[in-house]
Amino acid sequence: MRIRIISFLTSILLVAACAPTPSTAAPLPSTDEAAPPTQAESNPSALLWKEVRNERYGFGIAVPCWWEVTPMPAEGVIASMTIRSYDEAFFAANSERGEWIGGVPPQGAVSMDITAATGMDPSLTVTDSYAHLIDGTSYSIIHSQERALGKNRFTVITLKSFINENAPPSIVYISSLSPDTILIFSVIPVDALYSDDVQAILSSYAAANSDPVTMPKIPPGPALIEKSCPI
Repeated sequence: MRIRIISFLTSILLVAACAPTPSTAAPLPSTDEAAPPTQAESNPSALLWKEVRNERYGFGIAVPCWWEVTPMPAEGVIASMTIRSYDEAFFAANSERGEWIGGVPPQGAVSMDITAATGMDPSLTVTDSYAHLIDGTSYSIIHSQERALGKNRFTVITLKSFINENAPPSIVYISSLSPDTILIFSVIPVDALYSDDVQAILSSYAAANSDPVTMPKIPPGPALIEKSCPI
């Protein structure tokens, strides 16, 4: 009997030894996808710019978040909005009798007028349409060319003043909003047109409400005024 018990126990041990050892189940692959980067993560500089959209015509631009914006009137054949890098207090502190001290604006002081002119003859070119808007006794168009900037093409027109022969030529950027409407970008001072801020604003331009504004990937120039940004 003792031999049978020992034989039985031995059989159990052999079966247990030959049985497969339970393995740890391999983890299932995660089905969670990485969240796309936020605008702040992919383009941190965008936080220092704000989108400004015109309700009347639907165009939009990116503007440094501390710039002052004067909206375009809702009516008028010719209507303008103004954006500028300074406020009234800054201008008052750096001007005399309505003019910048010494006739030269401080570094970084920029003003841009964005003017919509409607009711134009659709058969005219952009240059000819603009020529109908200016006073031919005060200014003349001396050069016109097409330029691609951002996602848009602009007509760039250079003007000479007959009022002040010593004044540097004026330059305007013009976009066609519709067959009978043009949008004119003019900057004071003229040389600020080639600044990083102004070039970024022009590059951000979206001609239609359905087009997204291209937020600049560079930070704006130093702020001239104390104004918080919604970051």
